[in-house]
Amino acid sequence: MEASKTETIEAPEPRVPVSRRHPTSHATTRLAAVSDAVRSFLISELQAREVRVTRIAASAESGGGWETEAEILVPDLAIMTLGLTLTQEVLEQRRYVVQLDQSHTVIGYEPLDHDG
Repeated sequence: MEASKTETIEAPEPRVPVSRRHPTSHATTRLAAVSDAVRSFLISELQAREVRVTRIAASAESGGGWETEAEILVPDLAIMTLGLTLTQEVLEQRRYVVQLDQSHTVIGYEPLDHDG
């Protein structure tokens, strides 16, 4: 009795025409750079634990600049002030508008929905 041979054949990768490929565009790269600058600023200056950039728009006020909105999670200062021993950090959500110039330097920011 002869052992049967099993052969594995891998399917070739589908070929996508060049016209249908989606390379990273220059605009996408610029938006990612703006988002990264906002994220870096909020983490370093406001000790944000998480940052979600929710809006990026070209600023009409600063030629070539950007205006963004972001939601962040930061430590709850009221809980920290109490000095309680906690097993998990208590975070609160805040929203900010952050303005950047054309070189992605933060030129201003303000809270949207709290007294901070």
